[in-house]
Amino acid sequence: MKQLPINPPKNNQISMTQELLRKSIHVFSLSIPILYLWNTRSTMIWIFLPLTILLLILEFVRYYNPKFQTLIKKYFGGMMREHEFENGKLTGATFVIVSALLCVLLFPKVIMIPALSLIHISEPTRPY
Repeated sequence: MKQLPINPPKNNQISMTQELLRKSIHVFSLSIPILYLWNTRSTMIWIFLPLTILLLILEFVRYYNPKFQTLIKKYFGGMMREHEFENGKLTGATFVIVSALLCVLLFPKVIMIPALSLIHISEPTRPY
């Protein structure tokens, strides 16, 4: 597996390749509302609650374990925004999963699916 640059990007600039990879992840996030089309609310909660807990634990470990933070920077640093390296800041991936869980918990399916679909379609189309 090709390693991404270890150092975080400066001035919120990342390479075009990393930006395209980042945008493709946003498009892949469209699978969340699509997954909800064929699953029940309780199934989605069972999927996203453990995933949310796992990501929050990983974020906590990332802040307090320098070796783990170095590992994250090594493999994902090139496509992370500068602000995601600041202490106490969550990564975009964690926000996506937490927001998906909250949307499933708070909104009916007919609202959640189009709303999250719109976000996951429009986010990659904005300029970097």
